[in-house]
Formats: sequence, structure tokens, C-alpha cells
Amino acid sequence: ATSLSYPRQTKVDCDGGLWAADNLNCRVLHYPRNSVRADIVLGQPNFNANDTGKSDHQFWNPTGIDMDKNCSVMFVSDGNRVLRFRGPFHSNSTAEGVLGFDRFTENNWEKDQVINSLTNSTFNDILGVHFQDFNNGTGRLYLVDKVNDRIISGITNIAISTGSVPLSCALEPNECQISGDVYVINQQTLTFNSSELQIEGNLNFSPNTTVQLTTDQIITTEGAVVFGG
Repeated sequence: ATSLSYPRQTKVDCDGGLWAADNLNCRVLHYPRNSVRADIVLGQPNFNANDTGKSDHQFWNPTGIDMDKNCSVMFVSDGNRVLRFRGPFHSNSTAEGVLGFDRFTENNWEKDQVINSLTNSTFNDILGVHFQDFNNGTGRLYLVDKVNDRIISGITNIAISTGSVPLSCALEPNECQISGDVYVINQQTLTFNSSELQIEGNLNFSPNTTVQLTTDQIITTEGAVVFGG
């Protein structure tokens, strides 16, 4: 698997391996350190195929790749969506989450006004993705949204750890204030360490997620509480 077709963004992982978004071959390849032959392919059943797809294990035209600081979670921008994979990575790995659509099977280039129940954002031809790891199990996604002529930097509090999503606030022990939206995804449980959680944006839950409160804790939000489809 040494042939590429219109490769886009690359990412070096924690082991020194190189991940490449092989755009027109509709796949993501992994090259071990000091090797020119790929040993892992995502998005295709084998190294010879190059079919497009819209499921949790296929790509339309992948453009961007980034990872968390431990290289255990990978984000891949693909057309009008971002897929999230969790390691250990291997050929034919399936994505565990999607942003930009409320299910994996949609990725229509001609459908300009798609509102995702998780993000409340409309993406149109994402050219790149960058993940800022907050070192607390969450982070922020930055996206280059080509056709909409914008760079999106407001996708905050993306959970990457399994289990619970702790929101820790050191400034005010009795109030936890979050600027922007909060996303609880991938069968997560939202917890916080103060008596009140104040959210300036929306509180978004994907399927199979929960929030855990004690009897003296409350949550207030200036936006909406959104439950994913």
C-alpha cells in the first residue's frame, strides 16, 4: 500500500508512526516509523479497495486527522462530518462517534442545511481538524469549514475518556461555570464537583449518556438541553 491519491493532512502518533488522509482513495493509512509501507487501513476492507461510503467504517473523502495527547482517540474530518475512533487502531476499525450529522449514514454534499442534534452546527466540506487536549478527559475541536468560509473553534468540552466526564472548576468551589456548549458522548456520565453547574450554551447528550447529580447539586443553562437522535 504505497500508492496515494491526493493525500491531505497527516499526523505523527506517539510511537512515531505516520497517519495520512488518502483523500481520493477514501481511506486513512498508518505507516510505521521508518517504513514506506502502510500496515493499517481505515475506511476500506483492504489495501486495494477505494470505494466511497457513509457508514461508521467508511469514508467519503477524508481530509484531516488529529489525536489526543495519548494517541488513544483519533478525529478524522470527512466531507461534512467528523468521525471519532478509539484505539487500539487496526484495519477496519469502526468509528465510535460522529459530529456534523446525527447518524453515520448521512454525508450529502448537496444538503447544505443539516443540523446535527449533537453540535447544532452545519458543516460544508471540512478541510482540516485540530484537537486541543485539555488534559482532563475533554478538549476542543477546531475545524476548517471550507464552503461556509469559516474556522470553527467553538466545539468545546468534547469528552475523550471512557466512564465519566468530570468538569472541574477550581476558581469557585460552589459554582462551576462553563463558557460555550457541553457535549456528553460515547456512553459517558457527566459529573461535576460543585453545588451548581452553570452552562452558557447548550447541554448536549448523545444516546446512552447520563448525568449524575447528588441531592444538593443543580444544573442551569442559558441554552437548550439537547438529546441526540
